[in-house]
Amino acid sequence: MSTNQAPPNTGSVAAPGGWTSVYEDMGGDYEWGADGVAAGLAQSLGLASPTPRFSKMLNTGGLVRLFQSGGKFYLWNPVENDVWLVTQPAALSGIANAIDKGGLAALAVQRVQGS
Repeated sequence: MSTNQAPPNTGSVAAPGGWTSVYEDMGGDYEWGADGVAAGLAQSLGLASPTPRFSKMLNTGGLVRLFQSGGKFYLWNPVENDVWLVTQPAALSGIANAIDKGGLAALAVQRVQGS
């Protein structure tokens, strides 16, 4: 891992079932490094310093990243390049619990313009 990007710090919040918080499994420096795909995408959307939190694993049915920027949480589909602001729940623990109980449909989201 490069020194440009620290691994996610999820504290005591465990990744939801079928998701991971392992930096390399979330795309590593290729996506989250200073010159990574996510950094470029975030900059184009006016979001600063995206920090990966969780990633849905491919073997569980999809590719979705949950990242944090400016105190807010976002879902990113790197295949379709869509970004969604998670409006409810607002805390990482609430997001993890909601996904565990009801999947992504349990989150209230709003599409980020320009994605």
